[in-house]
Amino acid sequence: FDVNGFDAQGFNADGYDAQGLDINGWSAEGLYRHLGPFDDNGNTKDGTGFWQGFDVNGFDINGFDVDGFDAEGFNRGGFDINGYNRLGFDALGFDREGFNEAGFDGNGYDRDGYDENGYDLTGFNREGFDAEGFDRFGFNFEGRDRDGYDIGGFDVDGYDRTGFNAAGLDRDGYTAAGYNEAGFDRAGFDIDGFDINGFDGEGYDRTGYDIGGFDRTGYNAQGLDREGYNAQGFNELGFDRDGFNAEGFDATGLDRDGYDALGFDAQGFNRDGFDENGFNADGYDSDGFDENGFNAEGYDEDGFNADGFNTNGFDVNGFDANGFNADGFDINGFDVNGIAQTNDAESGSKEPEPE
Repeated sequence: FDVNGFDAQGFNADGYDAQGLDINGWSAEGLYRHLGPFDDNGNTKDGTGFWQGFDVNGFDINGFDVDGFDAEGFNRGGFDINGYNRLGFDALGFDREGFNEAGFDGNGYDRDGYDENGYDLTGFNREGFDAEGFDRFGFNFEGRDRDGYDIGGFDVDGYDRTGFNAAGLDRDGYTAAGYNEAGFDRAGFDIDGFDINGFDGEGYDRTGYDIGGFDRTGYNAQGLDREGYNAQGFNELGFDRDGFNAEGFDATGLDRDGYDALGFDAQGFNRDGFDENGFNADGYDSDGFDENGFNAEGYDEDGFNADGFNTNGFDVNGFDANGFNADGFDINGFDVNGIAQTNDAESGSKEPEPE
């Protein structure tokens, strides 16, 4: 065959020349020299003559040729040689492409591959979604899967299947480790166990002190407890809960018994009841005498009062305030009547003492 597909006699592989005729002048369609179904002798391509019930054009009285087709190529059933009617459909109602009058093939799909409900063989519509509204990747028109998650794995509120958002926080705002953006857990403590104010679960800060400034042993940085006393029991002024210092004295300088370092009480008296001068509250010393040397009855240690008289009313010389002794005589030996004292007790006139 040459470049055009013809042999030396001018015929192609199917036996037809450039005019589409075989060696006897017949076309592939059965036409003689393309003029009709009969040759110059009145025979058809297969040798049948018109005189056998067919006219010169090869049709019988009903208009059908020897193969049962009319001039338009349709048989008595209305179908052409390929089995299609004038509308282009076969006996089952499908055209050459396999679609019926409604546009669907034998499986119920149109030329684009969709059924009467608009879904293709895989169950998706023209927009790419199935009957439930999801595409072949499992997402709806909003971009969410059947569980409500987008392609990134987050739901409409922005949380993934484990309950965390893109920032790694759950719906309450906490990470998988249990801390919020500020770094505190649900109880309000950070990873070190301290709250927003810097205190742990027991109420102590990082330095070990509570909000009042006291440590777990109950003392502040100055070493004082909540009442203001140190471990030894003394306050900042150096006094214990009873008000006494380490030496045992209160702010006024008195001990628990009420005495100062020198042994005197607030009124100035010692444990024996005497002041620094040796006198008690009544003004008497341990012997019962006041600063002037007199006792409560007003007498000195010799038994005389301030006027110089004893309890009997006599002075050191034995005379009373009137100058008479116990016997009733004065220093000169005379009584109140001027009578001199005699050994025989006789009375007589008082003689004046010589000058």
